[in-house]
Amino acid sequence: FELRNSMFKGCAYAKDITGGNFPGFSMAAEYMHIGIPVLNKKPNMVYNEWGGFWVNESVDAYDYKIEYLKFEEGTRFPEILSKQPHVAYKVDNMDPYLKEAQQVIFGPETLSDTVRLAFITLDDAIIEL
Repeated sequence: FELRNSMFKGCAYAKDITGGNFPGFSMAAEYMHIGIPVLNKKPNMVYNEWGGFWVNESVDAYDYKIEYLKFEEGTRFPEILSKQPHVAYKVDNMDPYLKEAQQVIFGPETLSDTVRLAFITLDDAIIEL
């Protein structure tokens, strides 16, 4: 797959580089943030008790929508997330992405009636859905 940025509404679209398509669904994803693991807490981080990590209060506080994460021992997330950055996308339906992933490394977890969370690898990159 090849991720291409769209000039429209900050969306990225996954496109099969062989020229094929994916019948029955559109793989459109809206960029949310880049997640960068850090070793030391930064100012204005808040603790996420559910996940066992520290995170900056708002990704919107940074021009580039950066989410800094400091994972604590015993976090529910896999170790790879504390060592490598990830890119987060909002999707209407994560199921097609889960099927196309090289690996599902976390989740999917249901966080509310309308929100699910998963981390996958695609082309060796970590992606949050």
